[in-house]
Amino acid sequence: MIELDSRLTTLAAYALRQAQHADAFEDTINVGLILSECGMRGLWLAMQAWVDTSVPPAHEYETLSFLGPDGTVTGADDAAPPVRWAGRFMLARAQNDREQCQALVRSVDDDAALTAGILALLHMCGLQCRLRGVWT
Repeated sequence: MIELDSRLTTLAAYALRQAQHADAFEDTINVGLILSECGMRGLWLAMQAWVDTSVPPAHEYETLSFLGPDGTVTGADDAAPPVRWAGRFMLARAQNDREQCQALVRSVDDDAALTAGILALLHMCGLQCRLRGVWT
């Protein structure tokens, strides 16, 4: 588990709670707020905390499956690029593979694509929290 300062903890937790409601506009505002107040390091820590909160740690995760909006389950190759990136980040974090998480962030050389991936990550973590009943 990672340690966050109190302001970052507040912002990251608020963003994750709000992400359970699948409001893309609110997610964008929350990610921007974390970035502006805590910098990229703060956003990096928040991303890890979102996964730590939403996905039980386990080393047996080996594949990615995605639940589509119509309820169908697809593999990673059928998911949109930001969703696929976010799923790979979640898998790497669940496996405690820091190097893979860092490599995924470095692999995106376009700010818009990285932002889309981070927003997909927040959305997926929020959905996972809602499905697991992390907050009621």
